[in-house]
Amino acid sequence: MDNRFDRQQRIPGWDQSPFAHGAVIVVGAGPAAEFCVWALLSMGVGRLLWMGALDTALSPLGRWLAEGSFSGACTIVPLGSVEYEVELECILNMEPALRGILILDGMPLSDRLYETLREQSLVALVGGPHYVGPLDEDQGRELGGSCDTPAAAMAVAALVADRLRAVINPLNGDGAPQSGPAGLEMQPSSGHPQRVVQIGCGGIGVYSALLVATMGHPLWILDDDTVDATNLNRQGLFCPDDVASSRPKAVAAVERLRSWYPNSQLHAEVAYLDKSNAGLVERLRPTCIISAVDNARTRLLIQAIGQRSGIPVVQGGTDVFAADCFTQYPDGPTLDEQCYGAMTRAATAPHGLRPGGCAADPSYVVPGMICAAMIVHRLVQLSAGYRGLPPLRWRRGGLPIEQKGVNDDFS
Repeated sequence: MDNRFDRQQRIPGWDQSPFAHGAVIVVGAGPAAEFCVWALLSMGVGRLLWMGALDTALSPLGRWLAEGSFSGACTIVPLGSVEYEVELECILNMEPALRGILILDGMPLSDRLYETLREQSLVALVGGPHYVGPLDEDQGRELGGSCDTPAAAMAVAALVADRLRAVINPLNGDGAPQSGPAGLEMQPSSGHPQRVVQIGCGGIGVYSALLVATMGHPLWILDDDTVDATNLNRQGLFCPDDVASSRPKAVAAVERLRSWYPNSQLHAEVAYLDKSNAGLVERLRPTCIISAVDNARTRLLIQAIGQRSGIPVVQGGTDVFAADCFTQYPDGPTLDEQCYGAMTRAATAPHGLRPGGCAADPSYVVPGMICAAMIVHRLVQLSAGYRGLPPLRWRRGGLPIEQKGVNDDFS
């Protein structure tokens, strides 16, 4: 029988029960805190106490989460300000299942509360653009800071959520996570709005679509799939009602985002992109194409559309514990060249040697969120006129990095 956590329970060693029976405190009310709450609910944390959710104006996403609209399987408790130390200390003493406290978006801590947290045996993590890691003697209370772009906020949230995942459910190969600056940091772009066509609205595309909508760029989403119960652990724009009606993903995503951002220019195209309708992308006259698909043949087709039309393509991909982002410029190396021919090899491999279908693969929310953050970070840079950008990569336990090999030439 399908269930919302089926795909992450397929990860070797994954145990859902510590999530379902655990409690977590999230401190903060900015974008990083909201995205972190989203990630933790997607992973199935059973009781989430959100400190700051009642004091600060939440975004439409934050309100949707606080109202319990996203997940009926988890209990979210919106609380007041972190300044109410007695309330928080009471929670720390009364929650035997408490697994951690996550402090995001530079939420200030009083001296008393700071000392209280340092004395607790549970894990305390800080998330911000300047520092992601444990709250300990070597790291001050203000190191997290506030994220300067939605993409940076999403990356920080996913990194903190994954560090908590490693505490609640340690897996083979976790190792010691890196602490330090989260990357993807830059001043908000003052460049021209991008007219974006995004192909794919799954585990990467729902998060990149949210970020693009937040930034106000016109967006067209192309996808032919419908929402399934096993999507709900890693495709956080969808909810059980979408499953019950077998809604097309593109339609469900656009309608939800329109309800949150009524002035946005969002459009759904329920279509599978292939050679017969490749001209659709060019007719929409995008200034950038986002490739958020999961198969090599479609990626090669998107690559060709970008080459033929002179439109930049930003491509994201994930594995169970990894994410990559490549950018193709009209006069630069193709996506496949940047991947050293991996896309062509995958597309031409004998059928029996190709990886299993997407629906059978183990997966959880963090790689998709980090990948979407890297994609939209590149979109911001394109808008600001950046060129010659190398691949962005994330691997479990690490921080997003720009990676340029000795044979690469992206200048």
